[in-house]
Amino acid sequence: MNPLLEKAQQLDEYGDNVGSATAYEELLTSGDATAADLVALALVYWEAADSGVAAAKRLSIEFEDFARRRLEEVLGEAIRRDPSSCEAKFWSMYSTFIMYKQPGHEVIDALLDSGDSRCNGSFATMWRIGRGDRDELAAARSVLAQARMQKTSKGRYIDRIISASLESLGPKL
Repeated sequence: MNPLLEKAQQLDEYGDNVGSATAYEELLTSGDATAADLVALALVYWEAADSGVAAAKRLSIEFEDFARRRLEEVLGEAIRRDPSSCEAKFWSMYSTFIMYKQPGHEVIDALLDSGDSRCNGSFATMWRIGRGDRDELAAARSVLAQARMQKTSKGRYIDRIISASLESLGPKL
């Protein structure tokens, strides 16, 4: 494994957004970053761009603002590097949806379930269970059972959304 990638992932697992972002940016500069690495970097920025998280971690307002701006650039680069990456497209649409309420739910639904292809992965499960899709209950529980999942910025976010969604669906289970 690439030492820069190892460092970025380890710092992300420690919750060090600034250090992890710096290491991922170095990986990007080196030319060795994959689209998946860029998605991981974007989720480090996504976490840091959350004002509540930024305040709790005592991140500077400058880094929080930088993270908010850089998030979209990094996801755009991930999509350019791998135009077939459903995950990169999803996070790009999702972050815009959360921040600006655009695009609508139906556009993201169409991305995840378009044509003959159905996007899978923890991100897709998060979206579907968050929308109340009871067919995703087993997949959601499986995602939460993955101990390593909660260690990264991406995993922590997905874990929170799935946990909250399952709790809200709880009485009806």
